[in-house]
Amino acid sequence: MPFSIATIKIIEKFKDLKITNGGIIAEGLATIAFGILTPIANLLGIFIVMTVNSFGALSVGSGKSSILARKFKNYKEEASTIDTIITTLGPALGAFIGGIVISLIGFQFTFLIVGVIVFLMGMILWFYKKDV
Repeated sequence: MPFSIATIKIIEKFKDLKITNGGIIAEGLATIAFGILTPIANLLGIFIVMTVNSFGALSVGSGKSSILARKFKNYKEEASTIDTIITTLGPALGAFIGGIVISLIGFQFTFLIVGVIVFLMGMILWFYKKDV
């Protein structure tokens, strides 16, 4: 709970797109680190990586919700419905696809590949961002 409150206070100070891009990059790096540390993982290392991953996910989620609320400011009900659907179905679809991919190429390699993809997407968004 104290970590969440501290993170929310930090997020409030930044622009929505900036915090979303930073969250994407943090989540990508944490996923890469998780893939690298899997064979030699200890409890503390995994806890730190998963904490960074959670902070990144919180940043992405709050930025996404804020951007949606601003884009659909005249349609509040639609914005909340879209946000609820995306928030629920996005991770569910990711877990479904991840389960299939893990069975095909393995646990560690899946996290390394997905982490690199997420990190590269974050860097592309960072360099080619437009003000929302």
